[in-house]
Amino acid sequence: MAYVQKELKVKVAGLLKEIMPRGWRYSLAIKHRTTLALTIQSAPVNLDTERFCDYNTQQIKNTAPAGHADLFISIFKAMNCDNYNNSDLMTDYFDIGYYTEINIGTREKPFKQK
Repeated sequence: MAYVQKELKVKVAGLLKEIMPRGWRYSLAIKHRTTLALTIQSAPVNLDTERFCDYNTQQIKNTAPAGHADLFISIFKAMNCDNYNNSDLMTDYFDIGYYTEINIGTREKPFKQK
């Protein structure tokens, strides 16, 4: 069963400090005890979003903002540092460590380019 512990959040936060560019404001949260969620609140670059956007982390290479695919792939790898997926769809067996979510802004507070 998917579950995120606080120790994992602390570990991922340390990895993200090394990866995230200077001037980017972001937050890392645990949602519903199963999902590790990263929300990018502001950045000095345009991330091609009008208000709020969440990215499909399974196809991050194709859905990342133009010109920032390498950065988002690095973020995705850091967020999944201790994750596993032993699911088998043919036998209807589902076993995953935890879910990940990357958001640019929220509905209440849209992304701001500084």
